[in-house]
Amino acid sequence: MVDAKLVRETDTATKRSPNAVEKALGIKKLVDRPPTAANAGPKPVGVPSNVVDQLVRWIPTETLTVYVAYIAVADRPEIPQGKKLWDADFFWQWFGVSAGVALTVAFVVLLTLGKVRQTHEPFRWPVFEMVVGAVAFTAWSLALPDTPLLDFKDYKVEIGALLVTITTLFIAVLAYALGKQPPSAPVADGV
Repeated sequence: MVDAKLVRETDTATKRSPNAVEKALGIKKLVDRPPTAANAGPKPVGVPSNVVDQLVRWIPTETLTVYVAYIAVADRPEIPQGKKLWDADFFWQWFGVSAGVALTVAFVVLLTLGKVRQTHEPFRWPVFEMVVGAVAFTAWSLALPDTPLLDFKDYKVEIGALLVTITTLFIAVLAYALGKQPPSAPVADGV
């Protein structure tokens, strides 16, 4: 009889919904689950993944691949003895971002040219895609942990998160207003 009472009781202190087994058996939760690492403690500063995904759709995958490989092999700036991080030389980090912007524009043009050759449509310069791709890449690369923005004394991680969020919002609204869609991934024949 005690068991039947426990099955029917609900704990109003917690907000966990019954899981699939509990729903299938028609019982309510009996015991609270302990907190997991995901919901225990303070949340890290960052941008929700859907915001980043929406931004990255405008950047050619080839550019992202080359840039990630570049930052993996590029030397981190060395902090001079007795100085602060912002006193380090960030030349190669700024060079990487600049080269990434140039690669983004080049890849957008080359990918458009390849699409034109497949569809036999007349070539039109993808000005919107070139500008948006370059802006999106710049915001994405400057929001990474090894950002060259560390060159500035007052830089905080929150600035990178804010930069990505505002840039994504701006690009989404502008693309909607102009009737533009992010480039879709090419589909292989027979897939």
